[in-house]
Amino acid sequence: MQVFIEEFAKHVKENIILVMDGAGWHKGLKIPGNIEILYLSPYSPELNPVERLWQYIKAAGAKK
Repeated sequence: MQVFIEEFAKHVKENIILVMDGAGWHKGLKIPGNIEILYLSPYSPELNPVERLWQYIKAAGAKK
Protein backbone atom coordinates (compact mmCIF):
# COMPACT_ATOMS: atom_id res chain seq x y z
CA MET A 1 0.00 0.00 0.00
CA GLN A 2 2.88 2.34 0.73
CA VAL A 3 4.28 1.88 -2.78
CA PHE A 4 0.84 2.53 -4.28
CA ILE A 5 0.42 5.78 -2.28
CA GLU A 6 3.86 7.02 -3.32
CA GLU A 7 3.34 6.22 -7.00
CA PHE A 8 -0.19 7.62 -6.98
CA ALA A 9 1.07 10.88 -5.46
CA LYS A 10 3.61 11.26 -8.29
CA HIS A 11 0.86 11.21 -10.92
CA VAL A 12 -1.63 13.47 -9.17
CA LYS A 13 -1.27 17.10 -10.18
CA GLU A 14 -3.43 18.61 -7.42
CA ASN A 15 -4.35 17.88 -3.83
CA ILE A 16 -6.83 15.05 -3.43
CA ILE A 17 -8.77 13.24 -0.73
CA LEU A 18 -8.43 9.46 -0.81
CA VAL A 19 -11.21 7.51 0.94
CA MET A 20 -10.11 4.27 2.59
CA ASP A 21 -11.62 1.79 4.99
CA GLY A 22 -10.02 1.00 8.32
CA ALA A 23 -7.98 -2.00 7.16
CA GLY A 24 -4.86 -2.55 9.21
CA TRP A 25 -2.55 -2.00 6.24
CA HIS A 26 -4.13 1.44 5.67
CA LYS A 27 -2.87 2.68 9.03
CA GLY A 28 0.64 3.94 9.69
CA LEU A 29 1.35 4.89 6.07
CA LYS A 30 3.56 7.86 5.21
CA ILE A 31 1.14 10.06 3.31
CA PRO A 32 2.60 12.55 0.81
CA GLY A 33 1.60 16.20 1.16
CA ASN A 34 -0.71 16.25 -1.87
CA ILE A 35 -2.92 13.44 -0.51
CA GLU A 36 -5.29 13.59 2.44
CA ILE A 37 -6.80 10.37 3.79
CA LEU A 38 -10.43 10.18 4.84
CA TYR A 39 -11.19 6.95 6.71
CA LEU A 40 -14.66 5.43 6.56
CA SER A 41 -16.46 4.99 9.85
CA PRO A 42 -15.99 1.57 11.44
CA TYR A 43 -18.87 -0.87 11.07
CA SER A 44 -20.37 0.96 8.11
CA PRO A 45 -20.11 -1.43 5.15
CA GLU A 46 -22.90 0.46 3.37
CA LEU A 47 -20.40 3.30 2.79
CA ASN A 48 -17.85 1.01 1.14
CA PRO A 49 -18.87 0.13 -2.45
CA VAL A 50 -16.71 -3.00 -2.57
CA GLU A 51 -18.85 -4.53 0.17
CA ARG A 52 -21.75 -4.71 -2.30
CA LEU A 53 -19.49 -6.63 -4.69
CA TRP A 54 -18.67 -9.19 -1.97
CA GLN A 55 -22.41 -9.60 -1.25
CA TYR A 56 -23.05 -10.23 -4.95
CA ILE A 57 -20.24 -12.79 -5.20
CA LYS A 58 -21.44 -14.63 -2.09
CA ALA A 59 -25.03 -14.68 -3.37
CA ALA A 60 -23.93 -15.97 -6.78
CA GLY A 61 -21.93 -18.75 -5.12
CA ALA A 62 -24.89 -19.75 -2.97
CA LYS A 63 -27.10 -20.18 -6.05
CA LYS A 64 -24.87 -22.90 -7.48
